[in-house]
Amino acid sequence: MAVKRRPGRIAVVFALAAAAAYGALAIASAADRLARTDPRLSALVPPAIAATTEQVRAHKALREGQARPARRHARAAVALAPLDPAALGLLGTAELVAGAPDSAARIFAAGGRLGWRDAVTQAYLFEQAMAG
Repeated sequence: MAVKRRPGRIAVVFALAAAAAYGALAIASAADRLARTDPRLSALVPPAIAATTEQVRAHKALREGQARPARRHARAAVALAPLDPAALGLLGTAELVAGAPDSAARIFAAGGRLGWRDAVTQAYLFEQAMAG
């Protein structure tokens, strides 16, 4: 007859620590997504997962007419989420505002290849097609 073994204390502690870490990351990720509607939540987001937070910061900089910070934050958003069409559209906009139309054209073209989900990219590409 086999004797049932209960998990050791180390295994239980490890499992609880892993669950706590996973929970903390889930909360931080949710705060990043919610930062779009409440920018105060961006303070809870670790930089490694702050793609939405960086987009919020880039939008704010654009609204305030600050091209350099807008580019920095938009680049950070793209670095964290390179397949996000909204991040690429935001970076393209920041490049246009900063006076770099060639860079903006390349970025918008990359965003367009990812699909037509970003209205800014659509508008830019439509305008270029009509002009050209």
